[in-house]
Amino acid sequence: MKKYRFLLLILVLFAYTCGGSGGGGGSNSLPKSEGGSGAGTGTGTGGTTVASISLTATPTNITVGGSSSIQATVLDSLSANVPDGTTVAFTISPSSYGSITSSMDTVSGIATATFIAANTAGPVTVTATSGSVSDTVIVTIAGAESGSISFTSATPSNIGIKGTSQTETSTITFSVKDINGTPVSNGTAIDFCMTGPNGGEYINDLDVTTEAYIDANSNNCYDTGESYTDSDGNGRYTGPRHASVSTISGVATATLHSGYAPGNVTIFARVVGKTLVSSSPVISIGGGMPSAKHLTVATSKFNLEGLGYADIQATISTYVADRVGNANVLQGTTVSYFTEAGATITSSSTLNNQGATSVIFRTQNPIPEDVTPDTWENTLCVRLESQYGSTSVDVSDGAVCTEGHPRDGWAAITVMMTGEEAFNDTNGNGVYDGSDTYTDTPQEAFIDKNDNSSRDTSPFEEFKDDNGDGLYDGTLGSPVWDSNKTIFDDIKLLITGAPSYVELSRWNSTAWVPLTSGTFNIANGDYMSFKLLIADININPLISGTTVTISSDAGKQSGTSSYTFPDIAPSENGPVELLFTIASDDDTDAMDPEVCTITVAVTWKGIKYTYVFTGIVD
Repeated sequence: MKKYRFLLLILVLFAYTCGGSGGGGGSNSLPKSEGGSGAGTGTGTGGTTVASISLTATPTNITVGGSSSIQATVLDSLSANVPDGTTVAFTISPSSYGSITSSMDTVSGIATATFIAANTAGPVTVTATSGSVSDTVIVTIAGAESGSISFTSATPSNIGIKGTSQTETSTITFSVKDINGTPVSNGTAIDFCMTGPNGGEYINDLDVTTEAYIDANSNNCYDTGESYTDSDGNGRYTGPRHASVSTISGVATATLHSGYAPGNVTIFARVVGKTLVSSSPVISIGGGMPSAKHLTVATSKFNLEGLGYADIQATISTYVADRVGNANVLQGTTVSYFTEAGATITSSSTLNNQGATSVIFRTQNPIPEDVTPDTWENTLCVRLESQYGSTSVDVSDGAVCTEGHPRDGWAAITVMMTGEEAFNDTNGNGVYDGSDTYTDTPQEAFIDKNDNSSRDTSPFEEFKDDNGDGLYDGTLGSPVWDSNKTIFDDIKLLITGAPSYVELSRWNSTAWVPLTSGTFNIANGDYMSFKLLIADININPLISGTTVTISSDAGKQSGTSSYTFPDIAPSENGPVELLFTIASDDDTDAMDPEVCTITVAVTWKGIKYTYVFTGIVD
C-alpha cells in the first residue's frame, strides 16, 4: 500500500510541474505589459521575463568628446536580477550628438554601455530597452572653452570683379579649437569682418545698409555685443563687411563676394566673447578686363638670323593687367597673333591666372617687308657712305637709301585680345562714368609693317575685322569709352643675316673719312684713329654671340681690340661701330716706314670671316 501512495505522489508532482496554473496548453508566458517607463514585464533573450529597467549615467554632465558610463539594472517580476546574458539595447537621441554601444548582455542583472559625445553641445536622451521594457536618462554635453582660432583656407584665393564672368566668390574657413586642442562644439559663435577696396564687396548676405555702432575695442569691426543702431529693425547688426556664423565640426565658414573694384581683401575672424582673433592672407579681387594701358609684349630674343636660317626661335610673352594693375585678370582670355615675317607655332594662346601667356615664334618665309626708308635711315645711309666710301658702302644716292636699310630687317608681331580702353576713375567707384577721361585706341588691330603707328595699304597691312564689314574701321575718335573691344600692341624683332659690311673709316682731325685709296699712312710720331663698321645686308647689328677681334702687326694699338655682340633690339641707333687707334712706335725716325696690317676677324654662328686692311706706319 505504501508503494502505491509513493507512485501517486510522483504523478501529482509531475502534473503540477508541466501543467502550470490554469492549463492553457502548457505555456508559461505572461500577458504583455502595457506599462510605462522602466517598469512592467517583458520577455528578454531566451524567454527571460523582464519586469523593470533602471538606467543611470555616470557622469551626467560631460564636455564634447567626453564619455559617460550608462548602466542598466534589469529585474524580473520578483525584483530579482534577470539571468546573465539577457540582452539590453541602447540608443541615443539626437543620434548626431554622439555614439553608444548598441547592445550589451547583463551580468548579475546589469548591462553597461559607453556613450561618447560628438562635437555638439546640448542634452542627449539615452534609452535602454529589453523586450518591451525601457528606461531613459539624460546626459548633458557642454562645449569646451575655445582655445584657438586660425585661418585654414580661401578657395579660390583670387576672384574676379563682379560682372566679368569670372568666379566672384571665395569660401573662407577658419579652424576653431578648444583648450584641449580638439574642435570646438558645434554652434560656437564667430564674428567675421573684412577690409577691402570699398567696391561693393561683402561677406555672406548682401546688406545694403551699414548701421552705426560703438567700436568698443577700437578694431574697426563690429563685434557681437557692441552697441549699434538697428536702423532697419531686423534685430541684428547690418553691414556688408560683417557676418556672424556658427561653427560646424570646429570650422567657421563665410563667403566673400566681390564688388566692382579690384584690390586686396583681408578677413578677420573673432570668437564671440573671447579675445581670440585670426586673419586671412590677402585675397585678391581682380579678374577685371585687360586694360590697354597695361598690355605688354616681350621676347626672349630680339635678333634672329632669319635671313639665312629657318626655325630660329624666340618666345613671345604677353603680360596684361586690369585698370589698376592687378595681374589676375580674366583667366582663359584668348590672345591672338599676327606676324609680318616668320610664324607663331599657334595662332592663339590663353592667359593664365597671373595674366600671362606665351607663344613660340620661328623664322621662315616671308622675310620682313621691304619698306620705304624713314628720314633717320636716309640720314644714316648718307653718313655711312660718306664715312666709309661709296665703293665699300654703296647704300645711298647722296640723299636717300638705295639699298637695304635697318627697317627692311624689322619684323612686327602684333598681339591682340579682348579688353577695355584705359580711363581715369576720378570718383574711385570702380566703373566708368561719363565724366571720366579715357584714352581712345584704334577700333581694329593691324600689323604695322612700316612702323608708322597707322594702318596702310602699301605695304598691305592685315587687320582684324571685328565688325565683319570688310573694311578697316580703326580710326581714332570714338565718341564713347569702349569697355569691350580688341586691344593690341606689337613688338619688333630683328631678322638679320651674315656679316655684309665690315669696313674701316679714319679720322682726319676734323671728320671721319674713307681710307685713302683703301689704305692709310701714319707718319713718324703720329697716330691715326679708326672706326670699324660691322653690319648685315640691312645695316643691322649681327646676332648675339658674334665675336669681333681687331689686331695690327705694326705700331701701337689701343682702344677696342675685341667685342661680343649682345642681343640688340631694333632701334634708330644704327649699326655697331668700334673705335681703336694705331700710333707710330718710332719717335726718333731711326726706323724706315713699315707695312702695317690690320686684321679683323668676325665669328658668326661658328663661321670665321677675316678682313685685312693694310697701310704704312713710319
